[in-house]
Amino acid sequence: MATLLGTEAGFVEDADFVKFRELAVTLNAPEQWAGRMGVASVSLTLAGRNLKTWTDYTGFDPEANENAANTNFSTDEFNTQPQVRYFTARINVGW
Repeated sequence: MATLLGTEAGFVEDADFVKFRELAVTLNAPEQWAGRMGVASVSLTLAGRNLKTWTDYTGFDPEANENAANTNFSTDEFNTQPQVRYFTARINVGW
């Protein structure tokens, strides 16, 4: 069937994608607030990674593949996991 569709490589799928990889926002507290806490400065950073992927790819993630050590250029999706989405919060205190 693949030969009839113009390839002898098997099933080939368009894996173009656009990824919103990371966003971070830092909020600085006013110096008066920091002074009341007995420090020079205080800030809060909120960040998120792997927020959104836009693609027509039907698999889990166009970047996920299995690279087996005994094969060259293997791009299987068996037993792979896409990059996880996660969020972090960080408080910075300056003395």
